[in-house]
Amino acid sequence: MEEETFDEDLIQEHLKYLKSIKLKKGLKINSVEFEKDDDTNHHIDFVTACANLRARNYKIEEGSRH
Repeated sequence: MEEETFDEDLIQEHLKYLKSIKLKKGLKINSVEFEKDDDTNHHIDFVTACANLRARNYKIEEGSRH
């Protein structure tokens, strides 16, 4: 039961922090074009790194970029 209380307290603490953040007025979100075949955006490197970190966690063989 202690863990549940701790989790609830932590959640409330984070919610309080998030509510205190002041956002700029007029903030807009714009879409961005993403070209999956353009290797200069390094998306394959990112996915490879994430997959290999997960592999290390579970002590399984890591994969190459290819």
